[in-house]
Amino acid sequence: MTRQEGLGFKVTRYTFIGVLAGKLMKMKALEFTPSKLFRGDEFNLLVGTQGEIIKLDKNYSAMGGYVIPFPSTIREGIIIDNMWVVFWVDQEFRHSRMGAFDLNEELLDGESRDKLRNSFTNKYSEARNPYGHIESILKPNGALWSRILDNEPLAIGKYNSNLIFSTRNGGIYSIDLVANELWRAEVPIWTELGEIRSENAIISICGTGENIYLWSEGGGIAVMNPLNGEIISTKIIEINEKISNVLFDEEGGWFIIFHEGEVGQMRSIDDNLTIFNTGSPVIDAIYDNGAWKWTGWRQDGKLVNGEKIIISRDDIGVGITKELVITNDGIWDNFRV
Repeated sequence: MTRQEGLGFKVTRYTFIGVLAGKLMKMKALEFTPSKLFRGDEFNLLVGTQGEIIKLDKNYSAMGGYVIPFPSTIREGIIIDNMWVVFWVDQEFRHSRMGAFDLNEELLDGESRDKLRNSFTNKYSEARNPYGHIESILKPNGALWSRILDNEPLAIGKYNSNLIFSTRNGGIYSIDLVANELWRAEVPIWTELGEIRSENAIISICGTGENIYLWSEGGGIAVMNPLNGEIISTKIIEINEKISNVLFDEEGGWFIIFHEGEVGQMRSIDDNLTIFNTGSPVIDAIYDNGAWKWTGWRQDGKLVNGEKIIISRDDIGVGITKELVITNDGIWDNFRV
């Protein structure tokens, strides 16, 4: 491993003048606090801290107002074949659920948070599905399907048109786009990481080439057969802090985001890891035009040909496109680097 040294919000309603593709643009602040951007080929999604969702076109223009199909926190998700598969995790009710939406259709508002609370407390609103799980009457409005999960979901990836996801203290599961289970497997254990469960928790799943790659919070990597979930090989990379996310691009290779203020780069999992100090946490990243670009806690950055450039910002970037950053106060701003 080589190392290079370096370097609840309230939405304010106002407008600003930005530049996109050489044109001046006037952009309004969102009416909710954004938490994550999901990028797809035809559609993109911006979600908020209270379960808000706004659909965006391929140019990141809003396709209507925001809706809340299910009044709970959105943990993770993925867009595949114009379908969005999403995880909700509700700490108050100790409830985890996954569901799918057709992005060619209009997204709809669901019931209120109070209705969700009542559905958990009213014993007459419960029924058991064929798997024996208690299904609340209140479900995500407009979802193609939804399922209650026994364990907290952690990461989700895809291989061709199938989904692979992991749960805490559960396993690795593969399903098709209509929620039929294809296989399940145990979570790999990297004994060298010790007995701390979080070190073995799967935080990123990437399907590329002929394999699936699982990354754990403690630096464990497992190569998995996408057809049956069998482990092909495992390894551990030497790191000093926990991993929060891992991204992959065919040209850019692996980009590793750490919790406290570092990023790493590997061309392949057999290469050495090079770590770069960013000075503050990175939240989202994208590979574009020969460079890894990122945004995060009061900074935008870029890594190109092994060189790092960081420009400060006054706010927090929570999502990034090739040219824009969505900030924590709901403003689309220019990528600063």
